[in-house]
Amino acid sequence: MTLNKKLGSGSAEAKLSLQDVKKSFGRKEVLSGINLSIPKGKSLVVIGGSGSGKSVMLKCALGLIQPDSGKIRVDGQDTTKLSDTDRNLLMHNFGMLFQGGALFDSLPVWHNVGFGLISDSIKPKDAREIAITKLKSVGLSPDVADLFPAELSGGMQKRVSLARAIATDPEIIFFDEPTTGLDPIMADVINDLIIKCCEELGATTLSITHDMASARKIADDIAMLYRGQIIWQGAAEDIDDSGNVYVDQFIHGRAEGPIKMELT
Repeated sequence: MTLNKKLGSGSAEAKLSLQDVKKSFGRKEVLSGINLSIPKGKSLVVIGGSGSGKSVMLKCALGLIQPDSGKIRVDGQDTTKLSDTDRNLLMHNFGMLFQGGALFDSLPVWHNVGFGLISDSIKPKDAREIAITKLKSVGLSPDVADLFPAELSGGMQKRVSLARAIATDPEIIFFDEPTTGLDPIMADVINDLIIKCCEELGATTLSITHDMASARKIADDIAMLYRGQIIWQGAAEDIDDSGNVYVDQFIHGRAEGPIKMELT
């Protein structure tokens, strides 16, 4: 199989880069040598079908999974070689919006948003004030702070998750399927909030999604992951003219093409 590759530029000035990252689980090779580079302040969205390795790649970049080989660099430093202490310090520079929100049902909204702040030994009173400010930045009023996640709509829960992701003013933010489960209008609201918040922070972002409307809106660059490899990367506005038959089939959602449904 020959894949038409158009890969991004080198990672010399990258804020975050993955270099020949490989990961297997038993005999199953999930990542076959991922190469990605994201300049400071830019947004890269990785698209791909279910089972293509997107989530594993994101977890490796975040440090939740250790790759079998390859390098993951933040500001030029290989994070795969860090001690547990240094890795924990590095994690303070990261924000994460999980696919399902991953809010703590037993904690009020403000505590969910300020959870990382409190873990960093910030007093609860101060964390609550910061949380309310972050909630305002995602369009939620202060009276939401004392509610519990179960009292919120899906769209409001997603906004709370975004507020938590930006609560510590992170330099790098990861987005895992940020619009999953939302109607098209609310999804577009979340996309606008992601752009707004990241621009205000000057954050570098890595997102994974199969929602092409979201990818087109929030990305500076888009890359496609297929069978554990990046088969195309380019500017978001160029994706319709990628010249790659795999990319073309995926973005138009066609059953016919080189990508076949694998039965399990």
